[in-house]
Amino acid sequence: MAVTTSPGWIGSSSVTETGQRWMSAARTSLRLTNPGYMSGQAGKSVEQNVAYSIGANTAYTNATLISYANGLTNRSITNLTITITGTIISNTTGAPCLNFSAAPFNEFKSVHLIINSGVRVSGRGGNGASLTMTSGIWKAFVAATAGGAAITNSIGTKLRITNNGIISGGGGGGGGGACVYDESDDGAAGGGGCPLGAAGVRGATNNGGVSGAAGTATGAGAGGSQGGARGGNGGGFGAAGAAGSASGGSHKTSAGAGAGAALNGSAPTWAALGTIQGSRL
Repeated sequence: MAVTTSPGWIGSSSVTETGQRWMSAARTSLRLTNPGYMSGQAGKSVEQNVAYSIGANTAYTNATLISYANGLTNRSITNLTITITGTIISNTTGAPCLNFSAAPFNEFKSVHLIINSGVRVSGRGGNGASLTMTSGIWKAFVAATAGGAAITNSIGTKLRITNNGIISGGGGGGGGGACVYDESDDGAAGGGGCPLGAAGVRGATNNGGVSGAAGTATGAGAGGSQGGARGGNGGGFGAAGAAGSASGGSHKTSAGAGAGAALNGSAPTWAALGTIQGSRL
């Protein structure tokens, strides 16, 4: 809405828009200086529309958006529109790519997230399971880790999402596998989840076993393979990692880790659902 001269008098439109019957108070509500003419209110609104864009970033820190929002004044009358213009991936599985926390986002009049066509918002892939081996003897697995969330929403339906692209949770890391014999063991670490999950590693050089592969920006990493031991592949976008496997000797395996959510917290208003990979509300 905005003050208009048609239909009716500009004065009545000003009252409707501002709730103020004194011209000086109305001008203040419209962020105009006093004194001034009534005609200066035409086209003005008590609301503010602020646009913010986020470009491609494979190590995006959600604190960046929160810091920007905290820096805006007059949040109670501000409609904030955030447009994602390039693919963004969280810098860590420990935090969502975008976090619409109660403070400061619940203080805005409205928050609209637009994800452009061909663009992805993604949690980061989890780490593959690693091996602990000493002189070729298997000791233990370091568990695979889960993928991270793409979006956490703590402001309910005040967040409106127009998803013309893709929202995806990070894939989980793959598990490990080992075959334990009398003298020398086979060991294989897990692959990293998609996107960019770290590979499971065999440990120090010459300690035996094989590492997995890291996830890339578009695919999961493969698990390692040695003798009868197989590391599990990392999970794709929004998918769990596979468990390790083994055949021969005494079998030792560890589980793959779960995927991150596409959206968790509370349900937003969906203007366009688009493509979702992973769980959502």
